[in-house]
Amino acid sequence: MAYTNQPSILNCSITDIPQLRNRNRVFRNHQHAAEALATLLESHQHTDTLILGIANSGIPLAVTLAETLGLGSDIAVTKKLTFPWDKHTAYGAVAFDGSVYLNEEVISHSRLDQTAVTKSILENHEKVRLEQPQNRYGFSELADRNIILVDDGIATGATMQATIQALRKQNVKKIIIAAATGCQNSLNRLAALTDKLYCANIRDDFPFTIGDAYQIETDISIIDAFNSLTKQWPENKLPDNTSRPDPLPKQGIYHEHS
Repeated sequence: MAYTNQPSILNCSITDIPQLRNRNRVFRNHQHAAEALATLLESHQHTDTLILGIANSGIPLAVTLAETLGLGSDIAVTKKLTFPWDKHTAYGAVAFDGSVYLNEEVISHSRLDQTAVTKSILENHEKVRLEQPQNRYGFSELADRNIILVDDGIATGATMQATIQALRKQNVKKIIIAAATGCQNSLNRLAALTDKLYCANIRDDFPFTIGDAYQIETDISIIDAFNSLTKQWPENKLPDNTSRPDPLPKQGIYHEHS
């Protein structure tokens, strides 16, 4: 599908593709979604901007975008904190540097007890420790760089928010979000935290499901994600399970009270 209309700037921070607004099943797959996103990001071609794909599903999009735009790509492992009874809805997240974001209003309304929250934080902290490469692929320094943070979709925005606060600690120059699909309310909140936000398919569905934007919904494992990354950087491989990085530093917990 060719996008003949000009991208629509919904406000000073958010740009979308107007033909795709409030529509379902607009992308054949992740490859198609990345191609749509690339049309919004052409101004970043062949710069020193770094694309960071959020594991797992953001990485294939990040690789395609990097190849299309002539940019470097890398991986940010951030894990959602989800309810025991609903693995698709996040109340927080653990970022690649070990920092934690919690939406206290969502937790309060759900009546999830603190023991369950703490247990989930510890479990996901360990997942991040095991999956985040000890040394980023050729990009150990993030300071003073423009970062395009990529994911296949934004529902609650918890994963993005945790990653944004982790990147701020790295003293990056600008943070730009690029998501294939996203919930309007969550995008509005995230736009206030970033320099620019691009989302090809913005929807105000309730309840919002990322998979509704795709004709073929695919679950991507961490191994699939790393294999995708080696397309751009053939020398890279999944970290050796026998040699783990040191434990992540304690970064504290950010509580959001809405």
